[in-house]
Amino acid sequence: MIQFTLVAILVMGMLICALNIFLSFVRPFWFRLANRNSKYRRVSGVPLVGSLMTVASLAFLRFPGWVFIAGILLAVADTGGIHWFIGFNDLAPLRRAAHLQATSNSSRVRLIL
Repeated sequence: MIQFTLVAILVMGMLICALNIFLSFVRPFWFRLANRNSKYRRVSGVPLVGSLMTVASLAFLRFPGWVFIAGILLAVADTGGIHWFIGFNDLAPLRRAAHLQATSNSSRVRLIL
């Protein structure tokens, strides 16, 4: 019974991860192809749930190697995962600082020339 539950959690988690990936990458591309004149409205998937369900079920039950690899790859690619949240929110000030430094350096070069 526990194995069946963990497999069901894994399948649901992987489907949610796939949905988040689809909504982030595939849907905008399809929308641009079909509706060039309309404004695109972003739709959020289910944040954090898919990655947690996938990784938790992989941690508690032994699956074949290809299932384990597919689950980990989907959890990593899941744009609703905690790693994407941390990457975009915590590293944003570093990216802004690097951009400001690069633009200020290029203005100095223009002034010298």
